[in-house]
Amino acid sequence: MRFLINRLLPLIGIMALMSSYNAKAQELTFPVDSTANVVYSMQIDFENAYVSGLCVLARENDIIKSSIVNEFGVSIIDFVYKIKKNKVELKYVMSTLDKWYLKRILRKDLREIMHIMQSGGTEYINNKRGLKYTFFLMEGNQYSKTDN
Repeated sequence: MRFLINRLLPLIGIMALMSSYNAKAQELTFPVDSTANVVYSMQIDFENAYVSGLCVLARENDIIKSSIVNEFGVSIIDFVYKIKKNKVELKYVMSTLDKWYLKRILRKDLREIMHIMQSGGTEYINNKRGLKYTFFLMEGNQYSKTDN
């Protein structure tokens, strides 16, 4: 009996490691290639208001394309993050946020958020401006670009 336990114990350990590795591989938090998108439910808290909706991240080569839309499907922010240059380029910002000083803050904060998401994090707080960005990974978040 002891012989059987000694033989099975390493096998059980290897199986546990493999299953935890597969679970982590299935739960993609940042797009690693151009075959899948990652979707987050998100919220940006301001001092007196908040904006919530969905954030979709898609990768094309060394560029992350992202769109943040509210619950009604209205686009809030569209941006591109250039990984090699470590630069965020805002493509569209809704009219209430379309101010030069807000766009500068958004660019810097979104760049920090991309860094955090690459390491698996989901929250960023800009203490200087009183902004809190929170992202919740959606269940079954991977959507293949070839799926309909």
